[in-house]
Amino acid sequence: MRELGPGGNNNANVDTDYKIFSPDLSSGWFIHNYDPPLADCATERYSNLYRRDPSGGYEAITTAAPTNQDPLRYWPVLQGTSADGRVTVFAANAKLTSNASGAVDVGKPIYQLYAHVKDPAGGCGELRLLSTLPNGNAANLASSLGTPQNVIETRESTLVNALSEDGTRAYWSMAVNGPGALYLSTEGQPTVTVNANPARYWAFAADGSKAIYEREGELFEYDANAKTSKSIAKGSQGVVGASENLARLYFVSSEAIGGEGSAGQPNLYLREAATTKLVGTLAAADINGSFGQTPVSVTAPEPIKRSTRISPDGGTLAFLSAAPLTGYDNKDAKDGVANMELYRYSASADELLCVSCSPSGQRPRGREIEGAEANTRRVAALLPAWETQDFAPRALSEDGRHLFFNSYDALLPTDTNGAADVYEWEAATGAAQCTERGAALYVPSSQGCLSLISSGKSPDDSELIDASPNGRDVFFKTASSLLPQDPGLIDIYDARIGGGLPAPPTPPGACEGEACQGPPAPPDDPTPASASFEGAGNLSEGPSRPRCTKPKVRRRGRCVEPRKAARAKRTAPKQNTNGRAGR
Repeated sequence: MRELGPGGNNNANVDTDYKIFSPDLSSGWFIHNYDPPLADCATERYSNLYRRDPSGGYEAITTAAPTNQDPLRYWPVLQGTSADGRVTVFAANAKLTSNASGAVDVGKPIYQLYAHVKDPAGGCGELRLLSTLPNGNAANLASSLGTPQNVIETRESTLVNALSEDGTRAYWSMAVNGPGALYLSTEGQPTVTVNANPARYWAFAADGSKAIYEREGELFEYDANAKTSKSIAKGSQGVVGASENLARLYFVSSEAIGGEGSAGQPNLYLREAATTKLVGTLAAADINGSFGQTPVSVTAPEPIKRSTRISPDGGTLAFLSAAPLTGYDNKDAKDGVANMELYRYSASADELLCVSCSPSGQRPRGREIEGAEANTRRVAALLPAWETQDFAPRALSEDGRHLFFNSYDALLPTDTNGAADVYEWEAATGAAQCTERGAALYVPSSQGCLSLISSGKSPDDSELIDASPNGRDVFFKTASSLLPQDPGLIDIYDARIGGGLPAPPTPPGACEGEACQGPPAPPDDPTPASASFEGAGNLSEGPSRPRCTKPKVRRRGRCVEPRKAARAKRTAPKQNTNGRAGR
């Protein structure tokens, strides 16, 4: 077991060590604050970022020791990686390169952005300062990819896709937290100012060619090639999600764009091919609110509070809303407070469906959650919270056909525990399809199959953990023992299309009576083998007999004269080879 090193960071208590994995799970990036270092290029006495490669080896990302920071106060924060793992970007509250800034903020060195470029030959790689200004100088304020909310908290900053897939382009802000001056750094080129005034980064295309940002309530699209910005909408209340190529953008505005929506209300729009259309008018409670780690906002800058999922092509959007967007009465059966329900929007069909609304049409029985300033929300369904600011559990499959969620309301008759359970909704054209797939129920109002993934019987809440990109596997946590080999307690299960691993063989039954006796133990002093025996050798059986005196010889047990012995030999019975006695 490793112990805290002489310079180990005692404040290294933010979430888990591993921060992100490659799509195929072959590589993982993690922070480690114990000595000795795990790789030759890592720094002793300081916390280090590493990449674990498919072979199980470790590659150091933080390859330089800080020159202006105490080991106990040094903390590098992973912020992004290229798709191939060649480039890793992190923020660190220290000076790691000669051209980095030595500026301090409230007595502490500022956070600066660094990029580590992998050495294909297996060396330590290149560590370079990323947060350089257009004039070539290092940023003199704290810096972060995207827009930071809290630099060291790994689930609060908006930085998803702020690094292009190939790692050559990065959008970053110069700010301690919240909006700041926005820049674009391109490998091998001078930094470009996207907006010199405080601006909030929201999203950009996977190749870094376009970005979406907000300034003073107005939403803009930035073209990296033309180095120009154009207005998308005013009255912006945030971005809900975008496709990987930025061809589809979902955002909320208080304006009635194109005559659609309600002026002054949070209207959810889809912008596609330079046209904007209304998805629905949300409730005020759906917009950003301070509710700790509970994801109930569609536009929260902090990923941990975001209650949305979007498919890579932007064709499917899943989100929570307290507004009755499809006509279902979502007021709680107990006290009439509106519940947040889970909705699914299809861009191709231009259709909005309520996935978590009760198939029976009965009003929901949700759960109350508390937030800051005595605010509360009533939720009938929830999506799992983001694990880090780089990764959200896959509640929505990549093709948009599978949607997994936690429900506090009993949606099927087999759900009888009054606790949270995990459900799956799957797109279908009719009841026959649901029967073929083994689903519990076809719901015409949501045009899909509804299935209970957890047992619906556990007295404790079950919880959605994650799912595979294609939706064939869904992982959930439950206190129920759903398989014979589960001895109890809380476990994580994989509900898998086509079945899971075969059950282990049944252990042999308990023994009874003498069957429980093991084989007899060998004697403590066994007879020695002949090879180790020392003595006169084997003795003949019976009492010892004296020798015959000469010239007598022993015949048939008697001492006789030689002639008599010959006659005795002739009269002895003969042996018969066929087993019968002769005369």
